[in-house]
Amino acid sequence: MGSHNMNQDRNRGPTMVVIGLLLIMLAVLLSLIPLPEAKGQLPGSVIDDQIGQLQERQEALMEEMQEVQASIAALNVAMWSDEGALERVAILEETMSDHGIHMTDEASATHIHMAWHEGGPVIPPIDPDPPIEPPIEPPVEAEANINLTSPGYWQRPWTFNNLAKHMDLWRSNGTAFLFWEAGHAPPGRYTMSWDGPGSVDIVVAENRQGNTFEIGDQGVMLRRNGVVTNLVIAKADWDGSTFNEVYLDTLRPFGSFRFMDWQLTNNQQQVSWGTRTTPANYRSGRVMPVEYMVELCNTLGKDPWFCMPHLAGDNYIFEFAELVKETLDPDAKVYIEWSNEVWNSKFSVYHWVKEQAGGEDLGHHDFYRVWAEESERTFRIWEQVLGADRVVRVLGAQLANPDVGDRIAQAAGGKFDAISPAMYFGITGSEQRDLDANTTPADLIALMANNIAEENTPDFIAYGELADEHGALLLAYEGGQHLTPHGDGSVSWYQAYIDVQSHPLMEQLYLDNLAAWEAAGGDGEWWYQDVSRPSKHGAWGHLQYQDQPVGDAPKMKAILSNN
Repeated sequence: MGSHNMNQDRNRGPTMVVIGLLLIMLAVLLSLIPLPEAKGQLPGSVIDDQIGQLQERQEALMEEMQEVQASIAALNVAMWSDEGALERVAILEETMSDHGIHMTDEASATHIHMAWHEGGPVIPPIDPDPPIEPPIEPPVEAEANINLTSPGYWQRPWTFNNLAKHMDLWRSNGTAFLFWEAGHAPPGRYTMSWDGPGSVDIVVAENRQGNTFEIGDQGVMLRRNGVVTNLVIAKADWDGSTFNEVYLDTLRPFGSFRFMDWQLTNNQQQVSWGTRTTPANYRSGRVMPVEYMVELCNTLGKDPWFCMPHLAGDNYIFEFAELVKETLDPDAKVYIEWSNEVWNSKFSVYHWVKEQAGGEDLGHHDFYRVWAEESERTFRIWEQVLGADRVVRVLGAQLANPDVGDRIAQAAGGKFDAISPAMYFGITGSEQRDLDANTTPADLIALMANNIAEENTPDFIAYGELADEHGALLLAYEGGQHLTPHGDGSVSWYQAYIDVQSHPLMEQLYLDNLAAWEAAGGDGEWWYQDVSRPSKHGAWGHLQYQDQPVGDAPKMKAILSNN
């Protein structure tokens, strides 16, 4: 709610100032029109001549006024910083002076006052219509890319060496937990340490000896007594490095990481840079610190894809970009997307955009206008900080509805580098309703093969043509199989759904879908996601657990075979 109001203030303040200035200018301009002196009745021809001259002068003045208005609009594209405000007021005064109009000191002070947003100075504006950059070329030998699973006390990845980062937050009764798939927890003995006057007791763990234990099939349960800080759960020989080496090895083959889940992008409420998550206070369930995302990319030499929260103001985005500039390998490119699946009514961004668009939904122009404006605002900030040559501006789109991609591309007016639908394959709703207890994995394979041929291929072609029309890259923000029982683990075909995830023919489905994508002009794909086990909510992981051999994981085998 607070960020919603801040965004309204960001748009309302400068607009009111501009409206006031335009009214002042209109009055001044109109006062410059010479009126005929009433010195008696003039001949009709003279009156007609003077009227014609007055009309010509008025038209000329209106053209000058439109030029001034355009100058103000360009200067008012973004909020001003305290250092940039005086310079921009001076430019505005010079522009107005050229047209015989002068700005008062009071008006200048008003503009400087309006330069503040989100409790402090914000970034200076840049050219709202920069020269169109040539499209960024994809690598000659494109690598597979991946969306990363957010670490959690219930999730599969072995992301951190310090397992305290995987724990959930302390509950009201003082307990916290760690779980992994039975037989697939990080191996070895772990020692627990902490700071503070309080203590931590081990309630459940394998082979406990003091503060040392192993992670068994029952997981780990701890209980906190009093104030505890800097909890560490690590092996005795831990060297302080952040990431688990097995985890790093799994990610080495990929070229880029999309951090949508790490950032908790869907329905995220974090919008204040001052209260963001840092490495010191990160735990499972919180937004991943920027420092960890950058460190992972630097460690493996990969490019990041960041999703900016839809409620974030200019200052949050600016500080995020500045931190990336200061710490990320300068040779890395940065993919930037505003939010995620803006078209998806399951997510809060859809409803926020609809509200900003006056209640207009995905079928109306204003929805795309707001979406494009917020994307452009985000892209401008990142380009200013990192430079246009390092930033890949990505517009998300909906695979099953190419019209969404066309309309957001038109609304963005060419100010993007890539159009990005997903490239999932699955089965239709009507086909799913026909499944029953007799459904086999082979039945599901056949249905998904038909989906690739009949549904995906035409949509891929449509998006390839759209990307060509705009001189843009065609990137898939997510991809893979999309079977899901939609949260119902009791459906009669549930076992077939589980079994098909490791069926040998699943690999061929991936290759067929990828071939159709690339034939349509696909330039890159970010598979969803690295490690997670199938459940009633979906089977998104390309590995079902961290130490699963690739040879036993047909989905992972397929996406790596294209490297």
